Amino acid sequence: MPGIILKIGSGRNSKLTEPPIINGWSIRLVIAVIFFLFPSMIEAAELQTRYATIHYEHANQLQKLNRELVPSKNLVYLLQRHKIMTVNDEVAAKIDIIIEQVQIVLEMFPEKLRFEIMLYSTAAEAQEALFKRYRKKVNYISFYSRRENILYLSAQHGKLGVVAHELGHVVIEHYFNRSPPVKIHELMAQYAERHITD
Repeated sequence: MPGIILKIGSGRNSKLTEPPIINGWSIRLVIAVIFFLFPSMIEAAELQTRYATIHYEHANQLQKLNRELVPSKNLVYLLQRHKIMTVNDEVAAKIDIIIEQVQIVLEMFPEKLRFEIMLYSTAAEAQEALFKRYRKKVNYISFYSRRENILYLSAQHGKLGVVAHELGHVVIEHYFNRSPPVKIHELMAQYAERHITD
């Protein structure tokens, strides 16, 4: 099937040529220029903590999580040790403190603990992301994927117990060389959830 041919110039000196092919680098360049010229079009960002990389689309998702994630008295004391200037600082400190407390509660201290959090505004958004990924409908408000090492977290349901429960799954998965059975995994995560305020 013949391609499109362009005639460039006129008269005898004109030549026939094919249009330029847009390669991967051209596309990347165009995207980079769009991000540079119109940064407000896309707010997606990430927040690095000691243990996690939190991916979010809008700053209001972090603000919502920060409002929902009210620490207990013992965690407030630990939170005061951190230099907190912004909502990002506070969310990062809360996540790190909670994961450290979960390790103490479970008496599990993995050597290499690093994971990702995909933050969504609502449980419905998190469920939709899980459906796209796994083609399975679920009614979870948050979910830790052991295979991907990603916590799908709903800011709307970012209460201390929920976050501690999910971070319990993270700690358990990183502690054992071989993942425990699902029911044992769940029991230990529930234990972390119940005792996070001790």
